[in-house]
Amino acid sequence: MSSCTACGFQLYQEGKACPACGSAEQAMTIVQERKPSVEIVEPTSPSSKGTGGRYVIPKGRVIGERYQIQKLIGRGGMGSVYEVQDLKENRVLALKILTQVAMEDDSEQRFMREFEMLSKMNHPAVLKVYGWGRYEDQLYFVSEFVSGRDLKSEIKTRGPWPADDAAKLAAVVADALAVAHSMGIVHRDIKPHNIMIANDGSVRLLDFGVARKTGGGMETLTKTGMIVGTPEYMSPEQFGTHRVDERSDLYSLGVILYRMVSGERPFYGSRAELLEAQLHQPPPPPSEYAYVSPQFEALILKALAKDPAQRFQSGAEFVAALDAVQLTPPPPRTGIPQRIIGWLRGAPEPKTDS
Repeated sequence: MSSCTACGFQLYQEGKACPACGSAEQAMTIVQERKPSVEIVEPTSPSSKGTGGRYVIPKGRVIGERYQIQKLIGRGGMGSVYEVQDLKENRVLALKILTQVAMEDDSEQRFMREFEMLSKMNHPAVLKVYGWGRYEDQLYFVSEFVSGRDLKSEIKTRGPWPADDAAKLAAVVADALAVAHSMGIVHRDIKPHNIMIANDGSVRLLDFGVARKTGGGMETLTKTGMIVGTPEYMSPEQFGTHRVDERSDLYSLGVILYRMVSGERPFYGSRAELLEAQLHQPPPPPSEYAYVSPQFEALILKALAKDPAQRFQSGAEFVAALDAVQLTPPPPRTGIPQRIIGWLRGAPEPKTDS
């Protein structure tokens, strides 16, 4: 397995989009597994080509008179990401640079839009960005360097999460979304692969490359007819022409919460089957897969309501509900049910005074 050190993902799967390294549609190629004992051999000539015949900036090259290239981390159709040393501040950062090929379409606008959105959001779960510029006519921006693992890999490793852990992570993401939504920004691609758990336990919401502002007159920077998002986590309105607003992001977060507590997604199938399910089929109760308290289950199913008006209306409302929900069953009123439960679980019968 490889690690994308630019965004910190461990157990990274080749061919999957890296949220901090490219747009949601781009396939990422990892060029080096992160092992302390292995040195990446970078081209030393400016005319050298990297994997796929695309230019690799040589190790040691200084960008913008301060960011010294350390290694190429990964690459997608939209751009490449490097680990860099900030010579002025003496810190390690990530530098994301747009490829020449990507600049031929609307990617330059999307690239700068991502930087502008990140630079305006002040939240611990949103990557900090520090600046942007051009290198040989290619746009780049630099952001904080965070090591960790993506939620998708963590779910696969852990299976169903304890309810309190799942609720805490969802509350952090919902709070970050509340900040974005207050600025009129809708993420549009909330999914486990775009959520990172840093090594210190903190959470990051990644990839604002397909985000857009709400409201009339907003220019759509995607091709006509293109569906933006990941079908397994998209809201019903994302499949059609209905207005997409902050409640769409909260629906996607509800799908993630469903998967965390149950170990399963609410819907499976082809794109057409997912479309039909997301539009018309009620999700199976998550308690069919794992124990979920009735209150917590009701919260999750509310987040997954087909009608946006029936969901949580804001990230703040979602956070408040997560903070207040009863995650564990109430204690039994007598000792008899507890003994029965213990016996069913294989626990020894409690001793009684004779």
